[in-house]
Amino acid sequence: NLLRPHGVEALCGGLSHNRSLLTLDLSWNGAGERGGLAIPGILVAGSALTSLNAAHNGLGTGVAVRLAAALSADNLTLTNLDLSGNPIGAKGCEALMRALADNTALRSLGLLNVEAAVGRLADGGNGGPGGGSGGGATEAATILASF
Repeated sequence: NLLRPHGVEALCGGLSHNRSLLTLDLSWNGAGERGGLAIPGILVAGSALTSLNAAHNGLGTGVAVRLAAALSADNLTLTNLDLSGNPIGAKGCEALMRALADNTALRSLGLLNVEAAVGRLADGGNGGPGGGSGGGATEAATILASF
């Protein structure tokens, strides 16, 4: 089913209070930025969701930044997040890498074929996978990425 932005918004709105769903696959649903902005709302404290696939939805930087904020602040159960094939940009990737420093639950982050600047992420500096003041969370995580 192709949900498109309105459908993804409606589904996520309905799931924002769900405490039993473990896996959600929203991949290839044409969410776009508008629909994607509803996705972080399902990663609230108390959510049971362990796996979220939002690959290939046209999710941009704004969605990635909001997802990163949800991962840092509220979510302690999500172990697998796939954002592959989305144009989340360097700022979105950087926000997600920073979120890994605070989130000890996430073990797999799929970023295959995202549109981002490799040099900025791999420079060993601010927020890159090999640098910064990361912490233990990134050491155990699997980050699937190709740029």
